[in-house]
Amino acid sequence: RTSHKKKPILSSQLLETAIRACEEHLSSLRHQDIDKDIGSPLLMTKAHWEQFLQGYYQVVHEGAQMMPTASHITQCEDMLHRLSKVVLQLDMEGDKNIWIVKPGAKSRGRGIMCMDRLEDIVKLVDCDPMIVKDGKWVVQKYIETPLLIFGTKFDLRQWFLVTDWNPLTIWFYQHSYIRFSTQPFSLRNLDTSIHLCNNSIQKHYENSQNRHAELPPDNMWSSEQFQIHLRQVGAPDAWSKVIVPGMKAAIIHAMQTSQDLVEFRKSSFELYGADFLFGENYQPWLIEINASPTMAASTAVTTRLCASVQEDTLRVVIDRKYDRTCSTGGFELIYKQAAVEVPQYVGISLLVEGSTIKKPRTAFQRNLMSNDTRNAKPKTPKFHYQRGNHGSPRGPTPCWAVTNSKALVPASPGKENKAREAPPASQLTSSASTTFKLPSKPKSEPRNRRVLMAHGVAATVAIPGDMLLRPVQLCAKSRSQKLATSLQESTNRPAKITGVFL
Repeated sequence: RTSHKKKPILSSQLLETAIRACEEHLSSLRHQDIDKDIGSPLLMTKAHWEQFLQGYYQVVHEGAQMMPTASHITQCEDMLHRLSKVVLQLDMEGDKNIWIVKPGAKSRGRGIMCMDRLEDIVKLVDCDPMIVKDGKWVVQKYIETPLLIFGTKFDLRQWFLVTDWNPLTIWFYQHSYIRFSTQPFSLRNLDTSIHLCNNSIQKHYENSQNRHAELPPDNMWSSEQFQIHLRQVGAPDAWSKVIVPGMKAAIIHAMQTSQDLVEFRKSSFELYGADFLFGENYQPWLIEINASPTMAASTAVTTRLCASVQEDTLRVVIDRKYDRTCSTGGFELIYKQAAVEVPQYVGISLLVEGSTIKKPRTAFQRNLMSNDTRNAKPKTPKFHYQRGNHGSPRGPTPCWAVTNSKALVPASPGKENKAREAPPASQLTSSASTTFKLPSKPKSEPRNRRVLMAHGVAATVAIPGDMLLRPVQLCAKSRSQKLATSLQESTNRPAKITGVFL
């Protein structure tokens, strides 16, 4: 006799917890969970979730049964009706709770796995540091009820071209291809040979012997072959009325949402490859968008299509630049946004500019300064005397009496300095017609020292030797002044200043 293990029967409390979780989800969609208290009766705690998941796994994976009442059935039907209005993918989500997990920044299906238990997903992320350090994870709800062709899963690769991001300009390619799995579809086995349609994955597997005979041996169809199949199964308008419009709308909306995040340059373009799955009602669902899609001639279909899409891309980005009426091949312009003026970004300036704050003066200080200004007297100019070869002082030198003669070079005071001798009288000009000229502007001569005097000073100097008496020419400011001098004739005495009038 063969003994059959009895399947456990769970309490109807599991259904009540499921209805409660759905109510919480609908409440969050209406943003009613923002101000909810932690102790609210609708709030699922961690203990509630753990208990619910254990019971759920027993029902789904182990075949456990429940004894629902008529009231529970009515509540479940009402909840499913409410969820269908806000969860558009409800019909294809299924009941196995399968999720597809993709490592970030990878391509060609590397590292992708399908899982149906939460603890397995968490364990994968925590226990594989080589994958975790490469980037983030992408976790998507797996489509458990996809559209099948002869019992086999497939997806569609659709090319589109973006020639500008401002204004956003999108070109849709009219030809595409679909990729089949090598194994029949099943949710009991989550192997990649069943659920991943990437050609880079399926080329490592052999086609199942249980496959339908009409499936291509290279696991690839063109979009024209797919349209023929749709007509054969009684859906002749599904391609033109459901699939193509749905793919165009999904691509446009995806590009609009990412427009502000893309760094672009003018006069540049990008060819993308979008992957779509289809529901049982032929509704397309965007799975992912690939930058730099493969152009490998892996099959007869891709050999023809990849060459044509590259040629037509050059027609759009090069030929159309010089001829707006030229042929663009299989590309169709599906969206061109109105130009948007983008303000120039000048960055965030953290510079704080200011001015020095001076300490204000008191009223006493201001009055004191004003009194000093009114009572200020003009300073008496100081005279600097020079000594000749006999040590006798000479007359004060006016500001304009600056020459290169050695007689006018002053000697600095101090013991170490000696009086410089005047040149001999024979070197002096004895012509009575010789006059002194006032320089318009004294030149800077670093080798000679200057003696600056105040204007309005006049002096008569008697030069020994030839006994020349030369009146010193007055500057313009002192021509009206009177000058009285007398000369004491003595050959044994140095020159002597007899009078100075200011």
